[in-house]
Amino acid sequence: MPRSLPGLWLIALFTAVCPALGQVEERAVRVDTGDILEVMVPRYPELSKPYPVSPTGGITLDLVGEVAVRGLTAPEIEALLERRLAEYLRYPQGVVV
Repeated sequence: MPRSLPGLWLIALFTAVCPALGQVEERAVRVDTGDILEVMVPRYPELSKPYPVSPTGGITLDLVGEVAVRGLTAPEIEALLERRLAEYLRYPQGVVV
């Protein structure tokens, strides 16, 4: 019986570690002042260009004006830009890199 105790500890340790091995920690990169966002708006090349994040934390697009982006992730900014551009464009799909 005493010989199986180390084996049980090994199994318990392995079982505790296995779930963590399968998980990949995804760190959300948040935009800050001084960053430059590459915005691409398909079908609207005049809006597709790099936009610097201003000291106030926003980017300025010709159609919608300043959009506050500091502290947001790229997917959050894409959703925000699509909502703002929907007021002016027929197909407001944007990509932020």
